[in-house]
Order: sequence, then structure tokens, then C-alpha cells
Amino acid sequence: MDDTIPLDCYDMYRPYSLREVAALANPDSDPPFKPADFAAIDLDANQLHSEDGQLFILAFVSNDEPVVFRTSAGMFDRTALWGDEDDEWVCDTEDEDCDGDGVRGDGVVVAWLWPCESGNPVARTCPERSKPGPGTVTVRQGMREMSLDFTVVGEPHDLQLVAVENSIQTGLDADSCPQETTTKGFAEAIGLPEKTVVLARVLDREGTAVAGAFIDWKTDGRRRGITAEAVTPTLDLGYLGLGTGAVLCGTDETGMLTVTGTIIPLRARLDGSLCYDGGAVECPFKLDPMAETRHRSVKFTVVGPPAELEITAEPASLLCDGAAGSKVSATVTDAKGNEVANGNEVRFDVRVLGAATPVVVKTTDGVATSTVVPLSEVLQGVPVMVTAGDVEKSVLIACEEASPLVPTALSPSPPPPATASPPAGAIVPPATGSGGQG
Repeated sequence: MDDTIPLDCYDMYRPYSLREVAALANPDSDPPFKPADFAAIDLDANQLHSEDGQLFILAFVSNDEPVVFRTSAGMFDRTALWGDEDDEWVCDTEDEDCDGDGVRGDGVVVAWLWPCESGNPVARTCPERSKPGPGTVTVRQGMREMSLDFTVVGEPHDLQLVAVENSIQTGLDADSCPQETTTKGFAEAIGLPEKTVVLARVLDREGTAVAGAFIDWKTDGRRRGITAEAVTPTLDLGYLGLGTGAVLCGTDETGMLTVTGTIIPLRARLDGSLCYDGGAVECPFKLDPMAETRHRSVKFTVVGPPAELEITAEPASLLCDGAAGSKVSATVTDAKGNEVANGNEVRFDVRVLGAATPVVVKTTDGVATSTVVPLSEVLQGVPVMVTAGDVEKSVLIACEEASPLVPTALSPSPPPPATASPPAGAIVPPATGSGGQG
């Protein structure tokens, strides 16, 4: 065996062939299939919903020996093809994929795992085996064995919203506000002043984050802000965790904006289409009837573009020797005096007489900062031009004169040695200022 992966699928009452599953990720898929062929639809964090979930287990094999699947939670459903349910399933037919499509040689065995409620509710061990919690599927072929961990989760019970930022800027419309689908796309959206991201996590009664739930998004004023999509699903978002991200864009007017997310009874079919819980047999989605909270709200301040700059330099003057630097800060506000949204670009230009590092800085809490280093031998000072949007201001960093050198004080000369007095009665020559002569 080369690998084992799960694929979470909902609302299916017939087994899909492996070829049909692969076609959802790539309509041109052909055997032999590899795990990467299914990456686009493997976004569920290995979860099995205890009420209405299904989980395909795909085992990639290299020969035709029988393959044995065994699970510690849930049941393998074989009613459509084989007539029974149990915690063990052996695939030993001529169609070694056990998916019923009659195609040999695609190198993948497909098992179909269900919770108790979706399979046989009178099975003796069913209630215990489908309670929320961890589960493991073990796959064995000959002497080789692999295992795959998954989680049985309950139905949506509560909702958490996390606002990545607390303000956005006006300037976009529906055409300029697409929904991101990758972690890189979400990061880029957060980096723009006119956009931000609201993260939503759906929890079951045990507090486990649930994949496959759908959130309906609304704002209380489309003139102030809109969400890129009205409905988004909870998925495995990588380092962002398990949930869904709604891209929020500022539109025309400034002011307070409320964004509300609501859990709604939608389910995704394997073919990507959605169904709504209206009592139809083909869409048996169930919200937890005891859910205390199905919706949450977060508030944002919608501000305008840059309209005013306040520039400071610290220190305001320095010795211009090509090494000393001054920290130049720009506080950027809109026409109403509000700090602009994070992500506005501020440019620091120093022409000829010095250098700014970095030249372009994005605002954080309305402020952008760069370090300016004047060149050596600059006499008067260095002008710095600061630009944010259509607003431009300058500040002058003055150059100080070098302090003149002060001579070092000389140490006093030691006094001449004292001359000894001649002994009494000695005859001495007169003091002429010259040494004695013989």
C-alpha cells in the first residue's frame, strides 16, 4: 500500500465509483489514480458526522490481494452491493476496487464508512460506536498494514466569530470583492485596507470544530460593507484552523458596520451541489435542536482613505556622518480624523542626500515608520517627503555641526629639585648663571 486518505461525503444513498469521485477533482482523471488526484476535495479534517455523515476511505494498493478494512468507530456500509454492515470489511472480489464500477487496475480500494444513524440503527454496538470522539481505520493487505485516524463529530451546536481586524476602508464594490479560497488569498485580503476577513468556527456540543457546516453572512448596510459570498462552508483552512473565512469589503460610506453569521441547514452533495433542509428525503441535514446559539455578530468601523498626515522625526537633528539615523513616523487619518485602516501604503522619499529604510511601509493602527540615514558631509539637513494616497507632506532632519576639538590640558612640570645648603664655613663662588669653570 502506498497511502490511505479519507474523503468526507454527504447525502449519498448509492456508492460512487472511484472514477466518479476522481472526476469531481479533475474531470479528465484517468487510472492509475494517486492521492494528489483527490486533494481538491479532501478538506474535511478527517471527520465523520454522527447524524448524517459518510466517509470514503481510499487505500492505494499495488497488487490484487484481498484488502481488509477494520474500524474502531462507525460501520462499513455495504447495503447497496453486499447486504451487510459491520466494523470489518474484506474486499476480495474480481473488481478489486470494491466500488462496483467493474474497472480493474486503477490501484485503489474504496471503503464506505457510515455512523450508526445513517446505517443500521438496531445493530447491537451501533450506539456506542458512533458517539463523538476519535476513531481509527486499519487497512491490511497481506503482511502490510496502515492506519488512518478520524473524528466522529456531532451536529452544529454553536458558532464563534473572530474578527482579524476592527476597521476597513471604503473603496470597493461587489465586482472587486471576490471570495478567497486559499490561505495565501486570505492573507493577501487581510493586507489590503479595503478588505478584511471574518473567521467562523462551528462547534458541536462537545466543543469540537466541525467541517461541512454552512454559514450565511449578512451586513446591516451594503452602503458601508459587503461580504464576498452570502454562504461559505467550514473546511480545513490549514494554519487558520478548521472553519470558514468570509472576505469583508468596505464600499461607499463610513460609519459602524455589523456583520452577522448564521448556521443554516445546507449540505454539500459529493458532486458539489447544495441542498436545503426542507424535509426532502435527499437532503437529511439536521441542526442540533438544542443549539443555544445559531448566530453571532461582530462590529467594524468603516473609515475613509488617507486625508491628513502628521510627521515626526526622532531625533529631529543629528550628526550627519552616514551612520546615524532618525526614526520618521507618519500618523495617517481620514477626513473625519479617524485612523486609516491597516494596510495603507506610506512612501518615504529621500532624494540624493540620504536613504530611507524601508521606502514603502504599510500602516498599522494608522502609523507607518521608516529610518532615515543622511549621507556624510551634508551641511544643512535632509528633507524627507512622505506620501499616503493623495496626501503629501515633508519634514527636515537637521544636521548638527561637529563639536570643535578642545586641546587636552598639559600636566604641570615637576618643581626643580631643592638645592642643598652649603655646610657652614664653606666658601662658594658667586652666582653667575653659568656653570663653574676650572
